[in-house]
Amino acid sequence: MNHIERMEVELKELKEKIEKGEEFINKEFIERKFTDETQRANLHAQLFVMQQYADILEIRIKYDKNKNKEE
Repeated sequence: MNHIERMEVELKELKEKIEKGEEFINKEFIERKFTDETQRANLHAQLFVMQQYADILEIRIKYDKNKNKEE
């Protein structure tokens, strides 16, 4: 597995975690069962940063794929 494939696997796993986290936090905003306000704020911040990381991985994957085409 090359570095691009590893990034693609990491991105797929990260997106799954983001989706699950968003589903959880959305349920918690409707009916607070497991978290308090501080925990929800922290989780929201974490998901925001995870999405930024996913965006950067996508940029890196596209760049490296295009670079490999040129070589």
